Amino acid sequence: MPEVICDALTPALDAEWDALVQDSPQGWAFLRSDWLRMLAETDGARLQVLRFALRDDGGRLQAGWALPVRPCCGGAISHHFELFYAGPILSADLDSGAVRQASPRYDALAALAAALAARIDLIVAETHPALQDLRALLRGPFTLVPVYTHRWPLCDLPDVWTAMNRDKRREIRRASEQLRLAEDREADAVTAFIDLHRRVVLRFGQAPTRRWAEVL
Repeated sequence: MPEVICDALTPALDAEWDALVQDSPQGWAFLRSDWLRMLAETDGARLQVLRFALRDDGGRLQAGWALPVRPCCGGAISHHFELFYAGPILSADLDSGAVRQASPRYDALAALAAALAARIDLIVAETHPALQDLRALLRGPFTLVPVYTHRWPLCDLPDVWTAMNRDKRREIRRASEQLRLAEDREADAVTAFIDLHRRVVLRFGQAPTRRWAEVL
């Protein structure tokens, strides 16, 4: 029977986890073990990153889910990572879209959901756009409140512009009038960004440490 491992960034799992991240359509660099470990070590607010990894009958990691977890009011809560998606990741063969994989894919997501619900009381997570079938989570042990967002292919901008709704076009026009977008590689720009970001996150009750700025 497949088993779900709950792992608090144990180095022994790193190689297998990173291979799953590399293989998964939902995986990307910010879910690698080294990045997750840096985040946990520099947060400074009792943050623990938990990795839930599902092994198939052959012992290979087939799916996973990494979440930041903090204690709160006698329970554990997980709010989404600030900069990137934090939903489940599936191996490429499991998420191939093939009909024969529909049942294993459902079972994998259901097993992950059950394991998360047993350890975490409240979860807010943003899933990768590549993960589109969430029925296993909707029917799982959660009271789930899904929120959807837009996904536009930006290779043909005129078509994108005409396809989006009027409110989104208005937001983009307003932003293009009010903001100036540029690329700056000077060290002073990095220092200014770190200072600005620190002031922003302090408004939301976070307290980035000096080590955090050094890593960034």
